[in-house]
Amino acid sequence: MADLNKIPKFMLGDDVHQEFNNTAIRIEDINTNVLSLGAKGDGVTDETTILQSIFNSLPFGSRVSFPHKKVFKITRPLIITRDDIHIDFNGSKLLYAGTESLDSDNGTGRIYGAITVRGELIDSTKTNVVDIISNEGIIDQEFYSNGDNFKGLKQPFTQVTKIITDNTAIGNVIKKGDFVSVYVRNHSGTWDKNYGDNPSMLNAIARVIYVDAANVYIDVCSDLRFNPDKVNGNITLLKPVNNVTIENLIFEDINDTPIPSTITDNSERDSWVAGISVRYATNFTLLNYKASKHRFPALMMRNVYNPIIDNFLASYARTVTAGCGYGMQIMSSVHGSIKNVRGYFLRHLIDFTSSGHMRVENARMINDWHGAFDCHGMGEFDITYVNCVGNFLASNGINEFPDMVGNISLDNCKGSLQMAWAQRIHVNNSLIYMDAMRVTKSPHIEILNSKLVFKRTKYNFAAAYRGVYMQTAFILDNTSIEITNENNPRQEWTNKLFEIDAYKKVRISNVPYVRNLRSDVMLITIAKCTDTTINDSILTNLGFNLTNTTSIGDDTVLASNSMAAGVLRIKNSKFDESINASDAKNFFAISNVDDISSYLIILDGNMFYSMGKMRWIRTEINSFNVNIIAVNNLFRGKVGAFYKAGLMEPTFIAKDGNIDLSETDEPTRLKNYNVPRISLSIPTGWTEYKYLFTPERLQPDTDYDVYPFFEWDYGSWWLESKSTTGYTIKFSKSPTTTSKLTMKVTR
Repeated sequence: MADLNKIPKFMLGDDVHQEFNNTAIRIEDINTNVLSLGAKGDGVTDETTILQSIFNSLPFGSRVSFPHKKVFKITRPLIITRDDIHIDFNGSKLLYAGTESLDSDNGTGRIYGAITVRGELIDSTKTNVVDIISNEGIIDQEFYSNGDNFKGLKQPFTQVTKIITDNTAIGNVIKKGDFVSVYVRNHSGTWDKNYGDNPSMLNAIARVIYVDAANVYIDVCSDLRFNPDKVNGNITLLKPVNNVTIENLIFEDINDTPIPSTITDNSERDSWVAGISVRYATNFTLLNYKASKHRFPALMMRNVYNPIIDNFLASYARTVTAGCGYGMQIMSSVHGSIKNVRGYFLRHLIDFTSSGHMRVENARMINDWHGAFDCHGMGEFDITYVNCVGNFLASNGINEFPDMVGNISLDNCKGSLQMAWAQRIHVNNSLIYMDAMRVTKSPHIEILNSKLVFKRTKYNFAAAYRGVYMQTAFILDNTSIEITNENNPRQEWTNKLFEIDAYKKVRISNVPYVRNLRSDVMLITIAKCTDTTINDSILTNLGFNLTNTTSIGDDTVLASNSMAAGVLRIKNSKFDESINASDAKNFFAISNVDDISSYLIILDGNMFYSMGKMRWIRTEINSFNVNIIAVNNLFRGKVGAFYKAGLMEPTFIAKDGNIDLSETDEPTRLKNYNVPRISLSIPTGWTEYKYLFTPERLQPDTDYDVYPFFEWDYGSWWLESKSTTGYTIKFSKSPTTTSKLTMKVTR
């Protein structure tokens, strides 16, 4: 209830004010139409002053309604600092035409939106942080254990973080129920992307759960680890704006200031704004919002607690570059729900920076410039995507960022996945395209009930870590794999598809389908993994590479390179045409490695089929033991099951019930007649070469094609003859020096 005498006459007009004088009515009743308060909605008049006056005069709990489908033009940002305000634009359009420079915190104007909701950071309360302890307790849900006993998150908001300050009387400044800004870095100086003390950060708004001496307990918890010797930062009391709702708004930026070829701070961008900017706020709600032709993000949130975004559309950004042309940029914000989001021709649809405990549902953008869904690599944590379509990036930072995120989940999603330095990745029921040359560095990766499509070879999953050692695991379950190789920048890359590198535990199970369009590319290389189990799978071109390599490039520190007492278990699986890391003709090749003290291989109930393979196992070891349990397996190869080189004899603990069909003729219908790579050296003066197929590649007929690749100017080439045993290739120009001729035969 409110008294109209408290509302200025210039807003209501003398007649209106007199008519309702001394009459107490609901604020939402008198504000149903801003036209009656002096606004015009003609799209021509500059309405900045009248709209700002209306917003400044609203008591708490007010509802402001705009007329249906009018156009309001402003030239300065509209500032909202009141609690409990509900603004319904009713489908009206807000045009921003401002071109003058705006004061800002960083010289770019990004603190402002055409509509700016802004609370207050109380600088006088800023207190130094000396340490931070994650997972210190729970709020309302069963606590989960971290590290080696990690089981998974129950709910992301159940954890409590302990902030240790240098003020033993912090309770006189910050109290239970307050909101604070926590900015804690885990470094001293410029970020070092490869330094081993886990350069994490926590930079977010949080609610205070409890205060004790110098300790402040907050309800935001990043699972990223902190080294107390490198912690520095602060905690500051906030006076947030609470419970602001904006709905049914159409925003368009009509600032047509020319875009320079080089954009610098404190220049052209000082006049740019976001569509809506929210800073230091709680319970902000945005419903049914459309934005276009914006330069900075259509929605920018900084330090917002419990935001709710539903039915959001951003399209055709006026400027698309670093920091510009986003749908949403969500910074230092937590506990948010984002639903029903669409974007067209943006740099990012949703960009998270230093934010956590966020759920994105039913979001889609397929034509992004640099990743629809982006975690910037500045300590993002507990980000869940559900029913989302687009490209997913994690740790998409630059060198001064810590380049680390934690607990990223994709459920029922579709799109490419590029992640580096992600503490924990969970993918379920999704179609994922692996199309990147970077290494995914994560101590815990779980891919369930999904389909992986690899567009490139040479992809690595590495159990790399930063800081505290964690139990590492790679889990692939009920997931099919398809290899296309279509985006390889170098088509000759053939040594492996992807590598699982240095995980303590590897579990591959229920892989029902593998389609490899490159017969010369290994499906999986399992390297330096201590405990590997493969169950109930059908795999083609699987490789095992046991080495003592401690780095995979980029100075990456692996979580564990020890192979002591390693074990490989394979049960109830089928292997077809498998190759090992060096393309030798064996299913498993184990070479002498200094850091392996012993290794156990368990093969139970499997089928190994390949007439191109010599043996199950080839060992070449001099100083350690390989123990083998092989029971109830079927092997079909060229020579036999086992081969020993080196000084040490492998120990067969059990070798029962196995069937070796190596001497049996291969049925024609099962034979692979393709010859993927023929490499020859052609001497000077030669103008032809007669190639003979090896016995296992003899052709059933002459219905095959030959594709040559010449290293010299060969003029023209042709096949002089073809038969089931070979062919003769001729070329009109001979090489001037000994040169390479590469060929492949396909049917």
